[in-house]
Amino acid sequence: MHTANFPNEPVIVGGDLNIDMEHQPGDYQNMLAALNASFVNAPRPPGVPSNPASLLYRWTVDPTTNQISSARGASQEWLDYIVTSRVQPTAASYRAIDYQAPAPFLMSVQNNGSLLFSIQTNFYWDLSDHSALWGNLIYPSAPLGPGTGDTMDGVFSAIREGPVEPIAGAQIRFDGNTLTLPVTIPLQIGRNYEVEALTSPAVDGARYIFHRWKDGQPQPFTLVGPPANSSYVAVYRRQFELVATAVPSNGGTINGSGWYAPTDSLDLTPSAAPVHSNIGTVRVCRAAIGPRPRPASRPDPVAQHRPVSGQRSPAGQHQRDPGPQRQRDGFSTGASVASCL
Repeated sequence: MHTANFPNEPVIVGGDLNIDMEHQPGDYQNMLAALNASFVNAPRPPGVPSNPASLLYRWTVDPTTNQISSARGASQEWLDYIVTSRVQPTAASYRAIDYQAPAPFLMSVQNNGSLLFSIQTNFYWDLSDHSALWGNLIYPSAPLGPGTGDTMDGVFSAIREGPVEPIAGAQIRFDGNTLTLPVTIPLQIGRNYEVEALTSPAVDGARYIFHRWKDGQPQPFTLVGPPANSSYVAVYRRQFELVATAVPSNGGTINGSGWYAPTDSLDLTPSAAPVHSNIGTVRVCRAAIGPRPRPASRPDPVAQHRPVSGQRSPAGQHQRDPGPQRQRDGFSTGASVASCL
């Protein structure tokens, strides 16, 4: 009862639960607590004597009316129940009913009522030593909870990794349709949907690239419509475009242009063209990635450095030539901070 994953619908337990609610009211309450159930509209409160004159309120074991109970030496007790859990009925009624055979039949019964157990073989009419408990439980006809075919809200949003902040404009592909986040989508319970997060378009040299789903879903993933409102959060990393160029343009080439996160580090390896071999054969530039600076009123000689043999500039520092900025041959990057050795 406690570990079963029952849906939101009635759970009914019926049978001989072997607790007498008249003479064992404490055990009766413990039984209901153990089952997490209720005996709705019980024939009488626990501990209240039964009424033998009524079919509604008498015992379910009664040796005065049942031959087998009498032969067993049983006492008058209420041991049989129809209890309900999770969703409760709006109305309930019960009757204890004796069922008998159309003709007497031969049966052996063990008498447990005396110190010395004995076996009695006799002809009996009763089919059991207990009365049958008949119950009438009434539940609303309208659904009490969501079922297959109903819809729940799926809320899709995006956040930035690092300093966590919402991202507007990120997109997902949902069942073949491209949707802009944040968005709320009605999800049909039990239906499969295909979901994929998309990398955002570049704007002013920056973009957001999908990293992971916050709750660990794969990418892409199949979403099964849940039975409750749910949220799905795509986590993105911010990247900036790094453009490395030679100055002048025919002075050589630099590898390593691309998109990088602010925490990335990279080596740019320039190769000088033969005509500009006077600047050195190979230099390695290190770039710290960040937003591309706005254009100044005049050209900024970033990363135009005179090669110095054996001298390494600290990574991530902006190095300028201490002398006059008249050197024409060199290399330039589109990163906000660069250094060369």
